[in-house]
Amino acid sequence: MVRDNGPGVVADKVPILFKRRFTTKRHGHGIGLITCRRIVENHGGEIDYRFDGGAVFTVMLPLEQPHHESGQAAGEHTTQAQPESVAVESCGPCES
Repeated sequence: MVRDNGPGVVADKVPILFKRRFTTKRHGHGIGLITCRRIVENHGGEIDYRFDGGAVFTVMLPLEQPHHESGQAAGEHTTQAQPESVAVESCGPCES
């Protein structure tokens, strides 16, 4: 979990937060969160956003390594059992 104490994401922008080229920065490229999402999903995990006194991003990764099954397309993963999750929290300041 990564959180800050800022104003969060404007409510009407939350649905497009993880879309390619979405940015709120004047000189931003809009590839940071989409890249994070792809990395997390390629490892069988999930990333989400919520507002709770600031922006909160939660990354859930399975403890068990995903594996490929025959017939699956590249990039698709499954796990043998329900994975457990570990939360890692960062309470330090974030630099942009």
